[in-house]
Amino acid sequence: MPALPSSELEMLIIASKRYPREYHLTLAAEECCELALLCNRLLRGDREVSIESIAEEIADVKLMLRQLIVNYEIENEVLRGYERKLDRLENTLTPACDS
Repeated sequence: MPALPSSELEMLIIASKRYPREYHLTLAAEECCELALLCNRLLRGDREVSIESIAEEIADVKLMLRQLIVNYEIENEVLRGYERKLDRLENTLTPACDS
């Protein structure tokens, strides 16, 4: 996850100061739920769900996650966790060697 451009970071800092943490948590949960519901509708074959609508919900979730990272000042922790998850994924994709 690359560092935020200063203008984006400034905007997220302003938002984190303007609204209480509970507000950010509530919106993040709502956006994640909306994405999950849309994914389920797509899996069920709902023809009204478009890739564009999925992309829009992903953008909403990404914005809310970035707001939580700034609000809780946890960028380093998230980066470390992300790296661990990538390592774990790499390990599951690497075929086991025969001994």
